Amino acid sequence: VSDARQNVRFYVHIKDLLDKPDELIAFMRGLVLPEGGAPGLIGAAWFLAYHGDAAGALEAIQILGKRPGGFTSPIWSPVFAEMRKLPGFKQLVQDQGLVDYWKTYGWGDFCSPIQGTDDFECE
Repeated sequence: VSDARQNVRFYVHIKDLLDKPDELIAFMRGLVLPEGGAPGLIGAAWFLAYHGDAAGALEAIQILGKRPGGFTSPIWSPVFAEMRKLPGFKQLVQDQGLVDYWKTYGWGDFCSPIQGTDDFECE
């Protein structure tokens, strides 16, 4: 079977699951693997976040964060708002050096320091 045919089957399967969020979440969680490709991980993260599985989305983004180049700008999309509130997200941006960058050059739109502490929060 050609790659194109496999891709079509993959997307038809996803389309069939759009009205079955629990099954879609289970399917997408199955794609969150350390050896997964970046486009698949970002896609899985988006679907998981959209369907309320912020922890699953974070797991996919954490895998990307361990690779050269890290994660990408889609994490600042509104769909990832709940994911950004998780403690693991705070650790991720610290590990990526973003907190040190923000402390030096200014905080962005989605994360800010908590007054009177060395802590921060993300929205």
